[in-house]
Amino acid sequence: MYIWEWNTAMFSFFYVGRLTRPGKLCCG
Repeated sequence: MYIWEWNTAMFSFFYVGRLTRPGKLCCG
């Protein structure tokens, strides 16, 4: 399903961003 693919992509993006920039994630 498209929604699942989108969620997976966003999760991966935020996860990587969290590893590279801890504390600089959305709304926080």
